[in-house]
Amino acid sequence: MSEHPKMRFSHNWNNKLDCAVFSTIRKASAWAVTHYSKYLGHVFDIVLHGDKRSEATLIGMKSSPLRDVPDEILWLDTGYPSRQSALDVFRTFGVEEDDEVLQLFFHKVSK
Repeated sequence: MSEHPKMRFSHNWNNKLDCAVFSTIRKASAWAVTHYSKYLGHVFDIVLHGDKRSEATLIGMKSSPLRDVPDEILWLDTGYPSRQSALDVFRTFGVEEDDEVLQLFFHKVSK
């Protein structure tokens, strides 16, 4: 049995991991762009606090500076209804508004 790549979460922001389709926003790097591009369309193990929670297919990927991510995506991703509060979440992870980020979109695998 082959092992899937893993997408790790430290928190289930907005209970998004319970949704059929969810996103995550991560700081971009050359490695991350190459890695996730390679696995576009593949199934990932979704891991929360070190425990596998589900499996989901990476269905989309978009790169942009954090400042260009629409408010609605920030709200859904973090669960905070104000842009400033959502941006504050990213700052705690070392991501500033001028930083390039990857928006990754997943669809949970039905079992």
